[in-house]
Amino acid sequence: KKRLLNLIKIYLSVSAIMIAYAIFFNITGIGIPCVFRLITHLNCPGCGISRFALSCLKFRFADAISYNYFAPFIIIYIAWVVIYTSINYDAQAAVVSVSYTHLRAHETPEHL
Repeated sequence: KKRLLNLIKIYLSVSAIMIAYAIFFNITGIGIPCVFRLITHLNCPGCGISRFALSCLKFRFADAISYNYFAPFIIIYIAWVVIYTSINYDAQAAVVSVSYTHLRAHETPEHL
């Protein structure tokens, strides 16, 4: 339960940051610049995702697709990762770490 609460806190925190950025962008028009585009003057697969997301929030899906054709695939992938991670979150905690010293203790000439 504690892990699930931590996971929910992380998702809510990320969501709050995204909402705060959307509000800030709508008020000021100042966005996060794309370093790839600044250097190469080419659109990267991430260019237009902010405009895509804001258009989706306004239910302007045709405009959203025109900003970034790749974004729907990114969003589907991110949703899949979030769902998969949420479902398998307890399984990740079951991984037992083994110390390097413990591994070295089992090295013998016949095992090398």
